[in-house]
Amino acid sequence: MSQDHLNQAFVTLNCSLLQYVGENSPWTSSTDEAVAEQLDAVVKLQRAQIQRLADFIVNRHGFVPRTNYPAEYTDLQYLSLSYLIGRLIGDQQTVLKEIEQERKSLSNDPGASDMLAQLEVGVSKMIQTLKEIESRLSPKEETPAAG
Repeated sequence: MSQDHLNQAFVTLNCSLLQYVGENSPWTSSTDEAVAEQLDAVVKLQRAQIQRLADFIVNRHGFVPRTNYPAEYTDLQYLSLSYLIGRLIGDQQTVLKEIEQERKSLSNDPGASDMLAQLEVGVSKMIQTLKEIESRLSPKEETPAAG
């Protein structure tokens, strides 16, 4: 059923590490303020994608599921962006694979498949931006930043 695949894509995006980190503002040095702003723009772009998907689901008379972040994310608060950036990239790569999988299951629903294809393009661009952020960050720290 298309609704199930759309809902799973919604949960995948809405519970991503990127969204969690966006709500918890990772630490950055004063020299990394520009990359912090760039990260904030990526988080907002993904939020817009999440809202677009939610609107799509509701317009099809579906429901948008309630979501919670995975419990393991709570260990990732108060850390530096340079420490988290590799995990963010890896998580978004996983998000991309999961959305691709859901899209492939929607071959009998061109509208839903097209929606998820558009999300894939957006997530791919976010991964590229996160890689750019990674290259611009101050040297990586081996341990989390002290709060």
